[in-house]
Amino acid sequence: MAPRKPILQRQRQTWCKESMKKAIEDLRNKKMGSLKASKLYKVPRTTLRRLAAKVDLSAEEATCTKLERKATLPQELEKQLVQYVLTMEAKLFGLVQKDVMSLAYQLGIKNNITHNFSAKMKARVKIGLSHF
Repeated sequence: MAPRKPILQRQRQTWCKESMKKAIEDLRNKKMGSLKASKLYKVPRTTLRRLAAKVDLSAEEATCTKLERKATLPQELEKQLVQYVLTMEAKLFGLVQKDVMSLAYQLGIKNNITHNFSAKMKARVKIGLSHF
């Protein structure tokens, strides 16, 4: 067998934001097509098409997309959760990951926050609370 080649990590979002902004504006104003704009401004064609299709956003807002996931809980609730976990740890109550997940689920339900937790999580919460 031949030795394996190392897998290279791709560089993400290496294009210049100003170039992408100009390319989106030219594409939306129909000054040029996506192929010509991508070659002229040296930006990826598929990314240019995807960002230009977001008509509800301006060109500047479309280029400022973040690569990370959006947080489910707001910053204040997340701080409360961390503080609670730290106080429970100080009182020698060992909380495992499932406990913290169920606490986050309960916080989301209690504060009417739209979340993407699964329905199975709800069953875990009921099982976890029955032991107390």
